[in-house]
Amino acid sequence: MYEKDINLPEIVVMKKISLLLAAILASVTVSGCDAFTSFFGGDSSKPQDQQKSDDDSKKEDNGNSDPWVQEDEETYLTVSFNSNGGSGLMEDETIEGSEFLAPECSFTKEGYHFIKWALLDIDEWVYYFVGDTISGITDDIVLYAIWEEDLAVGYTVTLYANNGTDASTSTTIYTSSFNVPVCSFEYAGHTFTGWALGSPSGNVHNVGSTIGNISADFALYATWEESSGSEEFGGYYNSISSSLTGNSLISALHSLNSSKRKKTVGYDGMKTFSAICDVDPDGSGKIIGFYDNTKIGPSWDGGSTWNREHVWPNCRGGNKVEGDAHMTRPASTKTNSDRGSKGFGTESYDPGKSVAYYRGVASRIIFYAAIADTALTLIEDPLNYDGVKNGLSDKMGCLSDMLMWNLQYLPSSTTFTGENDLARRTELNRNEVIQNHTNGQGNRNPFIDHPEYACKIWGTTNSKTRSICGM
Repeated sequence: MYEKDINLPEIVVMKKISLLLAAILASVTVSGCDAFTSFFGGDSSKPQDQQKSDDDSKKEDNGNSDPWVQEDEETYLTVSFNSNGGSGLMEDETIEGSEFLAPECSFTKEGYHFIKWALLDIDEWVYYFVGDTISGITDDIVLYAIWEEDLAVGYTVTLYANNGTDASTSTTIYTSSFNVPVCSFEYAGHTFTGWALGSPSGNVHNVGSTIGNISADFALYATWEESSGSEEFGGYYNSISSSLTGNSLISALHSLNSSKRKKTVGYDGMKTFSAICDVDPDGSGKIIGFYDNTKIGPSWDGGSTWNREHVWPNCRGGNKVEGDAHMTRPASTKTNSDRGSKGFGTESYDPGKSVAYYRGVASRIIFYAAIADTALTLIEDPLNYDGVKNGLSDKMGCLSDMLMWNLQYLPSSTTFTGENDLARRTELNRNEVIQNHTNGQGNRNPFIDHPEYACKIWGTTNSKTRSICGM
């Protein structure tokens, strides 16, 4: 059963007292001046100096930034964690901005399992599952672990390949909820699209979602979508054995990419090639801007309205692959400046803060870079976010975040709508154009065609990545 009530009346009372005092202070005036402002010696009639706008104070990260431009002040807030009767430690996390993704829980509680986080908002509890975005944060916050008692009797979950390799696998759970796992089955000429509950025609659940209210044994059936061509992508991946993992899979994908790529479009060439590979699939004649789907161009105007975004920035080693069309995307000048050269992760830059699906797109581009150039693959753990926090330039982002995003926003999913679906269709379309257009490179991004490769390579890195990848 759930432990929904958290006995912390002191917090609620103190917050109400704080709100009452704030209301009293706001209503008192002294000689026509705000009492609160007067107390601190301020003058409420005088506006604060206005910061320069983002467009004026930020420029494309091309090495020619004006050293005299003043940057906006950064605000850092602290997220703390309370085990709520559990044991173990979770270090405080510092965030920049007003959003935070609810993390995995490393606390434990004997006889219980973690299900979600609770946040006290004034005098009301709000709940967040792992991976949910907590928005509107304006002050330090504390997240409390919510536990569910383990069941005495286990339930059997059977996974059926449904025409894929092997017949089935099964596992026993002692909880009333189940996190939908990564698919380990393969079906030649087909792409995995999700798990159907109860029968091959049942409701489809995406990898990473949660099935709740479980009270009996149940089954999940892999669902598939036929790939284009008589063979999967024209036999493009015939040389990649399904048994490969880790560095062996990196080497195989690197060799495949090198043999298929007949040329690189080049960073300069992207001025014109973006009008071909990033064209709006809805036929507007514009190109789709990265991160936010801004419809821009398509003609190159010297960077006035759009830039060539280095998804893996040059200062972090991206110059090794900046001429690769899979790596460079068009972005509005403001969006390009907002991102700068930040690494990807919940504590740095969220590529999906405008359109969530770009979390998956950005992750697959970073994974591609890590196998496309030997120099990048030789960097020690190039996706390790600890390096970003410590200022190491060859580190790119939080590996666990990107593995999770890759699974949450699958290119094969047909459940996305609106802006998310536009980003998905643009990702699929440009993969085809880069391979098949006469001015293209002849190669594909394997993580778009086979998102499961990411977990096969990096899933065993640590306990957190194993949990995300279902290992």
